[in-house]
Formats: sequence, structure tokens, C-alpha cells
Amino acid sequence: MADSSEQRRKFKAMVPFFADDGSLLTAEREREALRTAVVDLDLDPDEAHGAIRQAARERGIVLESKAVELVQALLNNTPKGKVPRKRFEEAVTTYATLTNRPKDTVRAEKRVKSLMAGLALVPKRSALGSRRWYNRIKVDD
Repeated sequence: MADSSEQRRKFKAMVPFFADDGSLLTAEREREALRTAVVDLDLDPDEAHGAIRQAARERGIVLESKAVELVQALLNNTPKGKVPRKRFEEAVTTYATLTNRPKDTVRAEKRVKSLMAGLALVPKRSALGSRRWYNRIKVDD
């Protein structure tokens, strides 16, 4: 059996293959990579997570989990759990920018809406009492 440093080096070399087009490592693909490291390469979970972060830093891969953490903090900072449209748009812009896909606002809107659902946040009604702006965003289940 190879030593831990050799396994870690192999895993770091594998990380770019888990990233979408080599630049974004989604949360789902990050979990797959961690599972591979722990089950197949027999790495410690903390060591595997560190290897992913180090490989991402070295190769310029964006970790979606970092973007999600920041967006969740932005969304959670709303009174009564109601997110105004302006805050939602800030979250979308932040997510799109942090994932290096500033023009892919449709995907960012879907992701932020699903994050809101996971955090049990609701959209704030507009001045006319409508949430139509929010309901127009279709999330793939």
C-alpha cells in the first residue's frame, strides 16, 4: 500500500477531472471527489478536503461550496426571513461572480432560489403585493 503522501498527490492530480470544464467544482462533484478519496484512496476525510482546497488554489478551480457559504450568509442577513428582490439580485450577482460565470444569471438565479428553499427563506412581496418576480424562476428538481 502506498503511503499517505503518495495517495494525496494522486488525489490532487485527479481533482481537475471532477471540475466542470476544468474551472468549477460544484458541491455535488466535490462530494464525489471526497468519496473517491476516502473510499478508493483511503485518505482521511480532513486530509482529502485539504487536498481539494489546495488543488483548487493551485489550478485556479473555483469551489462552489465557498460561493454557497457567502451567498447563504448574505441571504440569512434579512429581517423575518423575507428576502427582498434587491437582496436576491445581489445574491445572484455574488454567486455568478464567485463561480466565474458572471453572464450565467439563469443558473445563478436557480441556485439562489434553491438555497433560499433550503434555508426556509421566502421572497418579500413587492410594493404591489406580488412575488411574481420570484415565481418566474423555475428550479429543476
